[in-house]
Amino acid sequence: MDHDQEILEHLKERGADLSIPHEIEFYVYFPIEKSAQEASHAITQEGFRIHLLADPSGNRWLCLSLKEMVPELGTILAYKNKFNDLAKPYGGKCDGWGTQVEK
Repeated sequence: MDHDQEILEHLKERGADLSIPHEIEFYVYFPIEKSAQEASHAITQEGFRIHLLADPSGNRWLCLSLKEMVPELGTILAYKNKFNDLAKPYGGKCDGWGTQVEK
């Protein structure tokens, strides 16, 4: 089973109602703050709120990208691919996603 599908199954097992919107967080990492800032403009154009955070290791920057949406596998995979495409020119990549259980 695909890792993203496993996350959805885990949410369902914990009682999440996957038919209602959840605040989904995508973790998009960049090597330097300037890259994260530049890429964040394209991410906000997709309707996401963002928070730029320094990784505790000091080796990279997180562009935490948040949006309310129904957690459907196809939509999540499409955004992961889009974030990877947006991040690649800046040396970044999407390193997954998460959400809270919404009942």
